[in-house]
Amino acid sequence: MVIRDIKNALVNAGDNATTYTNCFNRDWDATHRVLRNDTFLNWEAQGCPLKGGKPGEDDIVATHSQMGATKRYSIMYPVAGHEGVLEDLAMYAGRGVTKIEDAPAAGDLIDRLWVEFENRYCSRPSLGGV
Repeated sequence: MVIRDIKNALVNAGDNATTYTNCFNRDWDATHRVLRNDTFLNWEAQGCPLKGGKPGEDDIVATHSQMGATKRYSIMYPVAGHEGVLEDLAMYAGRGVTKIEDAPAAGDLIDRLWVEFENRYCSRPSLGGV
């Protein structure tokens, strides 16, 4: 999984794609809203065990040349340079993720916004200096 795949996962998220959970609390004991993934689903199927009893808790699911190894249930999310089973990392997403229709490249987004701006504000007749 690469960053493009993460964007696609967010774009394709359905109504029940996210969950508010303490599943990913290895490094920080807090709840987070994340996309449901295999790490979460396996943990949930085992009855949502606490730290020390989670399935695959010591598995290294990703590595990064500068950040090192990332274990399952870490709060770390996939970033450029990660290698491994990135879809098993926490993929943070709010409830509004279902509103995302696409995830264009930055340059394409700027072009789109500029065209929308021009169409809205540059095509109108002058309002007499207002």
